Formats: sequence, structure tokens, C-alpha cells
Amino acid sequence: HETIKHGNAMRMVPVGQVKVAAGATVAFAPGGKHLMLFDMPPAIRPGATVPLTFTFADGRTLKVDAKAIAAGDAPPSSTS
Repeated sequence: HETIKHGNAMRMVPVGQVKVAAGATVAFAPGGKHLMLFDMPPAIRPGATVPLTFTFADGRTLKVDAKAIAAGDAPPSSTS
């Protein structure tokens, strides 16, 4: 999803793909592009670490560990 301004309100819109130019970076952060996972298994509680794999158009992958937070919780800090 990406958070965008729509009139006087902010809203989230789904993003099917995120284009990343060669050598560029794209940040995923609250208030911008972010990953939302739905229908998570009940065993995954806020504070848990969830392994994610991002797959790029050329077939390369990037594995990261993400901290799970509940809907409405404050985002994790960049150091947690």
C-alpha cells in the first residue's frame, strides 16, 4: 500500500508493484509505501519477527525479517 493525500484526508491505496531503478533505493515507512499482511496466523503476535521474501522482476530475491505490529499500533522504530 501507499499512503496518499486525497483532498484533506489521507488514504491508503494498493500498489501492485514497486519499481526500483538500478542502483536506487525505495523506502517502506509509515505514511508512505508500506507492506500490509492480512489473515495472519494467530500464532504471529505483535512483537514477533516475520521472515519476508521480496522477489524482483529479474528473479533476484531479498530476504528480510519484519517486526509484526497490530493494526493501529505505533510503527516500530528503525532500530528495533
